[in-house]
Amino acid sequence: MRYEWSEIEPRMLGNWQAAIMSIVNVPRTAFSPKHGPCPSCGGSDRYRFDDNFETKGDGGAICNQCGNGSGITWLMKLSGMTFPESMEALAGFLNMHPKEKLEAIRKQMPKVNHSSDYLTPEEVKSIMDKAGNDTITGKTGELV
Repeated sequence: MRYEWSEIEPRMLGNWQAAIMSIVNVPRTAFSPKHGPCPSCGGSDRYRFDDNFETKGDGGAICNQCGNGSGITWLMKLSGMTFPESMEALAGFLNMHPKEKLEAIRKQMPKVNHSSDYLTPEEVKSIMDKAGNDTITGKTGELV
């Protein structure tokens, strides 16, 4: 699956702490603006998270030993993942779907009658069948 950084990056602004903590096992204290232990190299007083490498909310952090970088840099450093693997993990965190998957779903969807403001019951049933979502139908298959 392929994700575009241009789609992920803006959605990550202000979300790096939660994303990194959900993907990598790092303590909450790693996101302090005060100097403290580096979650990467383990140095005791050389790291700080300022969430502002180039843009406010970009997950920026600085370590006097490891260097500095934005959230994606730190995610790759802390997880050992490649850039594409990191993108996949972030897309999962953001609950995104790749363009290829969305295009495939759109191609499978039935043509909808656009001459009225409402879908016919047949159109709704066809869409629901393609989506495979039983959670909004009752036991009889009728919409709830």
